[in-house]
Amino acid sequence: MYASTDRRAAAALDRTYPDALSERIDADDVAAPETAATFTDFDDASRDPRHPELEYTGPDNPSEDAYGGWNIELQKISDKIFGAASVSGSVRGLLAKLIGIDLLTVVQKLVAGDWDALLRQGMVFEDTGLAFGKIKQNIDRGRYGIQELWTGHAGEAARAWLTDYSYACAAHARFCTEASWKIKNFARAAYDAMLALDIALEALLDSGLGAVLKIGSRAKAVLMGIIGLADGESIRQAIAGIMTDATALGTAVDALNALAHTVQSIAEMVAGNGEIAAQAWPGEPYRHPGVR
Repeated sequence: MYASTDRRAAAALDRTYPDALSERIDADDVAAPETAATFTDFDDASRDPRHPELEYTGPDNPSEDAYGGWNIELQKISDKIFGAASVSGSVRGLLAKLIGIDLLTVVQKLVAGDWDALLRQGMVFEDTGLAFGKIKQNIDRGRYGIQELWTGHAGEAARAWLTDYSYACAAHARFCTEASWKIKNFARAAYDAMLALDIALEALLDSGLGAVLKIGSRAKAVLMGIIGLADGESIRQAIAGIMTDATALGTAVDALNALAHTVQSIAEMVAGNGEIAAQAWPGEPYRHPGVR
């Protein structure tokens, strides 16, 4: 605070500073505009959006989320499918011989991984988007608070910098929110695809494969090419059942595999849009033009 100000000298000095152009903000676009000049935050961006009484330390486990619909039981169904596909080596060999590929190994590789980690990453994007929205809200209060009080080129420079900062926060909030939507939509689609995969796998293991196993060693001999299929109608029917169920499982695998390829495009989208959002930040922190 200054005890006294030579306003004529201040005005003359201000005219030597670089000119700037800021964008005005209306009271309707500001949270609690009547208190904006107090330079206080309207909302604390550091708080946990799920537990506002706490500091943010990271997202909940997806299964515990009651905020944004992230309780998608991907990990549970993934573990169920992986366990169901872990049949004995002899059974796996019979299926591979008949179908032509080790379809159960394909299934296991497709569903393996930490799906909860993917969901938590999406939750972090969502939470970060909310935080940037709150920061923008607080910045806009500051813009409004100094809009009529800070005059001259120096005041205009401060308002212009805050305007850029506000737009940058909006860009980051939008980017993070869109990234979280992409991940959430992928997770829901993957869950639906895994449900179909689970049903197809159960059908293969419970019906067709069960029929062959009941026939016993003679079926194994057929599958290994030791005797012809015509030697037993029951064997031929069992094999037909396996092929039908294997086709359904293969279709489910193809659907989930195609969905998995979208992960790369999601990652590219996140990386590309993140670079675009980063370019919105003011290049330098605000400095008073009179300070050297």
